[in-house]
Amino acid sequence: MVGTVETGKDTVQHLVESAINHVGQIFVITTGMITDVIREIGDFIGETLDVLQKLIESAVSHVGQIAVLITRAIAGVIHEIGELISEGFEMIEASKAAYSDRALSSRNEYVEAEFALS
Repeated sequence: MVGTVETGKDTVQHLVESAINHVGQIFVITTGMITDVIREIGDFIGETLDVLQKLIESAVSHVGQIAVLITRAIAGVIHEIGELISEGFEMIEASKAAYSDRALSSRNEYVEAEFALS
């Protein structure tokens, strides 16, 4: 009878050891799988952040270039407006000079006509 009990105990002990080994292997596999999943998630987040950073850098660069273009365009418009105003003042001055010359010429003609009559 001791032999049967001893055999039963050995069988139970062997089954428990086998179960513990299998559970241990399951934990090793599960831990490895979780580690791989976390690593992949981390890589994905890292790549996503890299892409996002490059996108932001690109957007900032383009906004800067747009600002430069707008600034140059505004400077060009202001320059042309200044040229237009300057030309307008020059035309006004030329018009005044022409009017003054015509008035002086008319006055000289009047004076010459007066002398001619006298």
